[in-house]
Formats: sequence, C-alpha cells, structure tokens
Amino acid sequence: MQGSQQGIVVQELLASRYLGKRVRLSADIKSQALTGSAFMYMGALVQRERGAIAFSSMPNSVTGTTAWQRLSLELDVPRTAKLIYFGLTAAGSDEIWLANVSFAPVNTGKSNDR
Repeated sequence: MQGSQQGIVVQELLASRYLGKRVRLSADIKSQALTGSAFMYMGALVQRERGAIAFSSMPNSVTGTTAWQRLSLELDVPRTAKLIYFGLTAAGSDEIWLANVSFAPVNTGKSNDR
C-alpha cells in the first residue's frame, strides 16, 4: 500500500479440515510512516450471507514506522463453519509490507487436534 488509501488482502478456504480446531495466522509486518493503521484478522463463516460466527483480530494495530515484527492471532473454528477467511486491512498514507504468512492448526494437546 502506498499513498493515501485503504487496502485489504483476504484469503478464503474451506473449513472442513479445521472444524473444532484452533488455527493460527502468523505474518511478518513492517510499516513506514503509516498515518492510519493496519491489522490482521481472521473469521469463520457458516454461510457467506449469514456473517461470521467466530472472529479474531489483532488487539493493537500497526501505525507509524515499525521494524519487521512477527505477529500472530488464533481462532477456534466452530464445528458448523463452512469457510475460514483471513487477511490484512490498512488505511492511511505511506507504506506497509506483509511477508512470510502462515496459516496452520495449533496443537493444543486435545484429541480433536488430529
């Protein structure tokens, strides 16, 4: 993102292999003179028209100038979910970078982690 604008990056995937599990979204984020803010988010949908049944976002947004930092958030995927979506949203002027994005189930030690 560069200049005065708003941007969003989003990815969707089928939830079937993650039902009843906790998943983690991690990424490296860096900003330069970001006048607005940026944050990662993740959610689960039963149906596209009905909205999110679970949602998670970063508690603090990225603003100003920051060095590369590894950020993560987790989501418990409901057993009724059909889709999982995740991404980054940013608003303001100047630049933000996103790299090394990973999405994976979290091993919580419970039997449904398999």
